[in-house]
Amino acid sequence: ILACLFLLVMSFITFYPIGDKIKEQMKTHLANVPGCRPDFEQIRVEWFLPKIVISDVVVPAACLNKVGDPLKFRHLTLNFNLLSFKPFGPLFKLTTDFSGQPLEVYYAIGFGGQLIRLDEQKLHLGRLSPLISDSFKMQGDIILDAKIIMDKAVLKDVKIYARSRNFVIPPQNIQGFSLNFLKVNDFSLKANQEDGTQRLMIEEIILGDANAPVRAKFSGPIQVNQQSLSFSSLNIKGEVFFSDSFKQENPWIDLVTGPYSQKDGFYQVKLGGTLGQLQPGPM
Repeated sequence: ILACLFLLVMSFITFYPIGDKIKEQMKTHLANVPGCRPDFEQIRVEWFLPKIVISDVVVPAACLNKVGDPLKFRHLTLNFNLLSFKPFGPLFKLTTDFSGQPLEVYYAIGFGGQLIRLDEQKLHLGRLSPLISDSFKMQGDIILDAKIIMDKAVLKDVKIYARSRNFVIPPQNIQGFSLNFLKVNDFSLKANQEDGTQRLMIEEIILGDANAPVRAKFSGPIQVNQQSLSFSSLNIKGEVFFSDSFKQENPWIDLVTGPYSQKDGFYQVKLGGTLGQLQPGPM
């Protein structure tokens, strides 16, 4: 039955001007979002390894609450990829390319919500900077495993594991303080939100190897705000170490760390506030 439905949908897309209809719907639904007018060249069906291909996708930066040049994807390819059992329904594989970075995401929609999954996805952070953050620059390669289940845009189950062995923080200015090039190498992030709760537990954030100028380790909960993730509140605790060479190159660090207590050379830090506005403070 699912195969017949899939073939019916593919045939419908082949002969019906669905691309024009989708563009009309985007204009209608995004009319109240200033500057957000996504566009694409065409939608076509390829019957060899059946897939839907959307070519030359352009997403204005305003759609992501950013400023600057639009995001351009040469293609978005949607392949049928058997079944998902949680949620139960058809499973698709979405592949694309952004600034030379291949992206591969599994997506399912069915009874019980939607599933987004990335399996051992290697990400080059420098190429993805327009998608990640304007306020904090990062470079290096990260291996990402992620599973996100949503029900009507509400997060229900989240599991994330990201790790890197060549993580770099390039020179930048953070809240008025100049930061030099930092080669910290090791990075790890583990996060888990159990089904039915509104709390995302950060099991660990680990930054820096034994020779890194900056080392840190944090853990704690994030109370998820389903209406706006940037307003999700934090209660994360941890510790940060700065090498002598880092302190010499950045003498302002003594002003910042003055109120913080130390334990075995590590400053004890609490991160409060929200995801959109972090408020570090002493424990």
